[in-house]
Amino acid sequence: MQETKIPEQLRNLKQWICWKMVSPLGELPKKIPVQISGKPASSTNPATWSEFSEAEKAAPGYSGLGFVFSSEDPFCGIDFDGCVDPVSNQCSPWAKEWIKKLNSYSEVSPSKTGIKVWIKGKLPFESGKKIQVKDEVECGGKKPGVEAYDHGRYFCVTGNRIKSLPSEVNNRQ
Repeated sequence: MQETKIPEQLRNLKQWICWKMVSPLGELPKKIPVQISGKPASSTNPATWSEFSEAEKAAPGYSGLGFVFSSEDPFCGIDFDGCVDPVSNQCSPWAKEWIKKLNSYSEVSPSKTGIKVWIKGKLPFESGKKIQVKDEVECGGKKPGVEAYDHGRYFCVTGNRIKSLPSEVNNRQ
């Protein structure tokens, strides 16, 4: 975890949780949001969120930190799944093109097979979207896809910033 690489714009908000990886019997592993106390966290209930410093202290007891997107903040998250080869660390051209265009704070996902981008902007629809990218090869066993959210969801955060991109969240409405 590289907390100091996380933009201050995000660290200053009381929208932090922790998460833990859970593998229910016979199911794929899931990233479960938890409060710093270990109780379940909710991406729609601010009473379950914490200050960054509190979540940062609690994070070593869990799988990592999480940032919750709220309709009260200006941020949107775009998650490019299955686009990074975990062996070569090379990003697929389909995702690389979009990530460069967004040109905002971006980091490698916990699985190391995706990239998460934070922008200032609001989505033009009521809820987030998730789409599969057709005709692209899986990376690290993950199907290529894109998710975008501006409220009611959280992103697992690594602080593993893409150095060739800005260290701050930029306006991309």
